[in-house]
Amino acid sequence: MYVLCGLVSAMGLFINADVEVYDFKNSKAKYIISIFSCLYSLIVILSNFACFLPIKNNIVNLLLISLGGIFVANNIFKGLFYFASKREWYLNKSIYQMAPHKLLIISSIGIMAIDLAYLFLVAYPGNLSYDSYDQMLQISHNRYTNHHPFWHTMLIRFWYEFGITLFHTPNAGVAAYSIFQVVCVAISFSYIIVTLYQISVSKRYLILCYLWFLLMPYHIAFSITMWKDVLFAVAVSGFTTALFRIIRKIGKYTQLNYFVLLICGIGFCLFRSNGWIAFFIFFIVFFAFFKEYRRNVALLCIG
Repeated sequence: MYVLCGLVSAMGLFINADVEVYDFKNSKAKYIISIFSCLYSLIVILSNFACFLPIKNNIVNLLLISLGGIFVANNIFKGLFYFASKREWYLNKSIYQMAPHKLLIISSIGIMAIDLAYLFLVAYPGNLSYDSYDQMLQISHNRYTNHHPFWHTMLIRFWYEFGITLFHTPNAGVAAYSIFQVVCVAISFSYIIVTLYQISVSKRYLILCYLWFLLMPYHIAFSITMWKDVLFAVAVSGFTTALFRIIRKIGKYTQLNYFVLLICGIGFCLFRSNGWIAFFIFFIVFFAFFKEYRRNVALLCIG
């Protein structure tokens, strides 16, 4: 992952050679890029903190990696800012004819077909992670802890018991959860595709994006893996996409975007034990930089 970030940063550095392409008169962009570059560097340091112990013997390494992380992230975010500001490279000015809800259904069915085919032909009843083994033990003993997110364990229990009630086998219970998660993942990916479609992303980039979601092996494998991080990722993806739609005023039904934001915000907080911390940080950053949407989004977040 770090190698990939380094390569993307190198591309960004090449693109950023002509710094005049950026409209950094917009101080908001400068501050946001600086904040997230520092956060990226901090996350890298904290995720590898054991490598810097004892700290007094690794101060130079710690400093160099911190500055390197900021440099790498800064190039990436500046490159993204450039491409976002030069929208003609990916937009198609022609208006598409398909209704967004139809595209959502068709896209979701395509992704579900691939994932469910893999589930029933290759990996039935689905994959269990190390975490979910522990959660299944909690369910079987009817003794619960908060070591893993309690409400995610309850969700597993609901679908597990639903499958057993219908087909009377434990495998059916696990498969029922796997099918539920496949549906969630497919709708999440399709929600992104529909959003790109509604801002008129050109057809070739739309197809490439869809194929990425449809055929990447780890998307297929994780869609049938009983693991809290999968649904957490779905919640964060839906939350981010809904927020983007609200800010850009995408779609006729604004209330629907807020509803998705609410549901995914709940998942954001409940499907990871530390999810509420990330949610709180988001709330502070959003409240600081997006005055126009403070009231509505703040009410949802607090709720």
